[in-house]
Amino acid sequence: MSTSKVLTETSVIPAHKDAVTALEVFDYNNTEVLCSSSRDGRVLARNLRNNNAIIREFSKHSFYVNSMVIAKNANRIITAESDKIGRIFDFNSQKSLVLKGHASDVLCSSVNFLENKIVTGSTDKNIYIWNTQGNLEGVILHSVENGHSGWITCVDFKPSEENEIITGSFDGTIKIWDIEKKKLINTFFEGKLVNDKTVLVNDGTFSVKALNISADGTFCAYGGNNGLVYIIDLNDNEMIASFDTNNTITSLAFGLTESIIACGTQDKIFLWDVPTNELLDTVDLSVYGKNCECMSLTWSGNTLFAGLKNGKIVSFEFFRKK
Repeated sequence: MSTSKVLTETSVIPAHKDAVTALEVFDYNNTEVLCSSSRDGRVLARNLRNNNAIIREFSKHSFYVNSMVIAKNANRIITAESDKIGRIFDFNSQKSLVLKGHASDVLCSSVNFLENKIVTGSTDKNIYIWNTQGNLEGVILHSVENGHSGWITCVDFKPSEENEIITGSFDGTIKIWDIEKKKLINTFFEGKLVNDKTVLVNDGTFSVKALNISADGTFCAYGGNNGLVYIIDLNDNEMIASFDTNNTITSLAFGLTESIIACGTQDKIFLWDVPTNELLDTVDLSVYGKNCECMSLTWSGNTLFAGLKNGKIVSFEFFRKK
């Protein structure tokens, strides 16, 4: 596959003292804000229109912040932490509610489009369902029939679906759930729809470390330890493409303006065109110092933000050559 340079670095922010675990951009008071979470125990909000100045710091966490999502209409930040809890922060007052229930590290979180339900996943292998007032509304235990047999490493609500989520796990599978009925809908392994009883590998070889759903809800991409990105059409449950990065996949983000996907690994960022299966660009992260694993990715228009393990946030402008 040919590679053409379509990503241009626009800024490098020395953002955190440890790995940047999640990134999101949203509009607040008519300005563009970049939020980042980190293993340094902080969530920072920066004004992208004012030299990336920090406008909020959320630092009540006692340990790693593993995940962060934003309820953008309600101006709330939801975090997942390594001290067994999650938190809901009010962006304005900076007051927080604690989500307490998991037995071990909370690795991931997501909020639905109505912003009335939150889900969290943990190393306890369970899925917890909360309302945005911080009350526990339900649990999907790993002991349920065909539940995950490994840590739940990532979770995302399907866009425009109030009650459907997709989870990824150390057991190598992704699963689609109805959280209202607390029932499994589908399981995928190596990009294919499977009967759960056929999935026997649980040694981490296929561990899922990243998952992302396209903005229109059509595609789900996931990847992890085996270095392969799988892209599934959620309308017909078929794998439409797979890409080999030859390294552990740590982050994924579908483009917002074009059918492209960015993929972060332990040493590079790849950019693929989904319809043509063409590799558009590769960014070597070693130029940003040591410990440059790409831990998180997010798009804002044609701008790609990458959060690195060494605490830096790098932004790139995407421009497709004619």
